[in-house]
Amino acid sequence: KKKNKRKIIQNNNLKVKDSALILDYLFKTDTGLVRDNNEDAVKCINFNDKNKGFLAMVADGMGGHKFGEVASQMATDIIPKLYFEYSLDFSKSLKKAYEEANRKILEKSNSNSKYSGMGTTCTTIVINNNKMYFAHVGDSRLYLYRNGNLIQLSKDQTLVQKMIDKGTLTKLQAKNYPQKNVIWQALGTKKNLEVQLSKKEFTLYENDRLLLCSDGLTDMVEDMEINQIMQLKSLSMIASCLIALAKDKGGYDNISVALIQIDKYHRGLENKNTREVF
Repeated sequence: KKKNKRKIIQNNNLKVKDSALILDYLFKTDTGLVRDNNEDAVKCINFNDKNKGFLAMVADGMGGHKFGEVASQMATDIIPKLYFEYSLDFSKSLKKAYEEANRKILEKSNSNSKYSGMGTTCTTIVINNNKMYFAHVGDSRLYLYRNGNLIQLSKDQTLVQKMIDKGTLTKLQAKNYPQKNVIWQALGTKKNLEVQLSKKEFTLYENDRLLLCSDGLTDMVEDMEINQIMQLKSLSMIASCLIALAKDKGGYDNISVALIQIDKYHRGLENKNTREVF
């Protein structure tokens, strides 16, 4: 994340080898139209290791006075490092990395009054051997776009989602509920952390697309609109359109997206950018 740039977009150049499926990825973050600073952090990493695969994550910091970005940056620094070091399976490695990141952010929050109250949401995926695993805390989201359908895989850890689960609030009512942005859990806010993990490994297929995003997108843009934009040809076009639409509707928060597309490998792609082999 570059503090002096309003927009950040990055493509990684990765060598392609002979494989049945490859992935194409891109991430982009925007300050929006109201906030002075960007408290979101986005990261994509190719570990160049068959047993660790590819990792992508979005974190949305909170706490104000620019310290929300401290928490989100800590999450995107700590979790990939620890995930790579742990020799557990994918889900257990992610869970343990989240718990340790939570401890370190909370420790920093308690170390100085200026950091008090800071925390961050965090949604992370790992892709390895055509399988996808995820870990999630807060209300940043993970979507799977497959065969023209948008499916939300993560579950918002918010007050309104609890009310929806209990049947005291409908999804329609939740859209305009006064406390719709109140989350009951974030990294760095309490000792005990409930990490949502993928209940099973997800098999990825050609033409699948994955979207990780902060609530600066989903608070402004409806799932139906996201679904329509996800049909566009290129990831760059999708990212630009999603962020532009969120800003057209007010851009009240920072907006971040990470997009991953599953493609079929064809010989002759060795010089293409943003490719990683499964």
